[in-house]
Amino acid sequence: QLGNFASQFYHYPSQRLKVIGVTGTNGKTSVAWLLTQLLSSMELSENLQNSTYRKNVWAISGTLGWGSLDNLQPTLNTTPGVIEFHRRLNTLCEQGFVGVITEVSSHALIQGRVDGCDFTAAVMTQLGSDHLDYHHTIDEYAAAKSKLFMWKDLPTAIFNLSDAYGQKWLMTSTAKNNWGYANSPNTYFINIKSPIHIMPVIAKNSLSGKFGLRTSVLYEDKIIYLEAPYLFGSFQQENYLAAVTTVFALGYSSEKLSHASKNLVAPPGRMQPVQTESSKVTVLVDYAHTADALRRVLESVRTWCEGKIWIVFGCGGERDRAKRPAMMRAAAELADKIVMTQDNPRGESATKIIKDMLAGLSHLEEIQSFIAKDFLIDEMHHLNNHLSICADRSTAIHYSIQHANENDIVIIAGKGHEKFQEISGKKIPFDDVAVAEQALILKS
Repeated sequence: QLGNFASQFYHYPSQRLKVIGVTGTNGKTSVAWLLTQLLSSMELSENLQNSTYRKNVWAISGTLGWGSLDNLQPTLNTTPGVIEFHRRLNTLCEQGFVGVITEVSSHALIQGRVDGCDFTAAVMTQLGSDHLDYHHTIDEYAAAKSKLFMWKDLPTAIFNLSDAYGQKWLMTSTAKNNWGYANSPNTYFINIKSPIHIMPVIAKNSLSGKFGLRTSVLYEDKIIYLEAPYLFGSFQQENYLAAVTTVFALGYSSEKLSHASKNLVAPPGRMQPVQTESSKVTVLVDYAHTADALRRVLESVRTWCEGKIWIVFGCGGERDRAKRPAMMRAAAELADKIVMTQDNPRGESATKIIKDMLAGLSHLEEIQSFIAKDFLIDEMHHLNNHLSICADRSTAIHYSIQHANENDIVIIAGKGHEKFQEISGKKIPFDDVAVAEQALILKS
């Protein structure tokens, strides 16, 4: 196998470095980011106690780049090709890192991009519908993801037991030690009848709002109070819980975890607040680009929004078309004001993408008539009091922020951390955060 050859060529880097693989539909980047911060902080704390110093502790590899969090190197794919994957591991070894948290995509598992790697642990976030243009069915997609938990000689696996697939994958796990987390005592071990020994971590009495995340977890018959004041969104609770469970699985104490949690921040473009000195409108930039992710963001914000929720979003071109109407339905159900726009249309017609999205609301008469006609994509269209279309993303963001009131929340979804738009084969510089900041300054 090419993976084994690459590992041998680079002197078996995954045997010299702890490698934790994170997979799932949503949450991979957030879990990897949170886990890298927690493990780095706790490792540095131990080094100081032992009077040792190590500049590089835990690295990350995934959507946002690879290397240390403060010096990320760019990457084209969530998980690189197998030779590049092992080359990176070797580089991290040579730079003195203790370990790396790597996002593992479904494509990577099918295409053998992580073959030859000796994983220290495998972590599941959650499973929803995505990449069906490649995998064709949700079952094929799930089967691809599950490969990570049947890895040869896998020491530790961490499952989301609030997810039906997490319960299913637990049954087929080949890991020596299995851990599970649940975001509610009510969902813990429902329908699970497994002979596999499992260490549970269960969230109790969790709160999430504009003051961050506060939760109590039940672990080893003890209640542990944890606080992460800079994490926003109730769905971040599940991501945080995945990271917490992994920390326990690696043998760290709750005291060190509690201290490290207080400085956690979400990765760029994941429920990222955008503020200026005089801004009175709350603006959040998020990478949500599936119906499930969009629904989670909107449901979370609804719990603490005192005004109206605005959502600015589009759908990517030349990707899974099935999720377009589903994302539209989620937005229509949970947002007060929708401004449809372009995401990364790539080589596909923006008009076609928007019509595919509107099919999710085809039961409405005004939508039917709009879909049936030709329309100028460069103009602003108001279909009703709740729904507008503006293909130019910058204009859509400015419009939403300009018309939002003080207690409203504007969510700009789909692109998150990205610094470009892909239009007609070209990557054009574009940054949701920078555009939102400019709009807030103009509003003030």
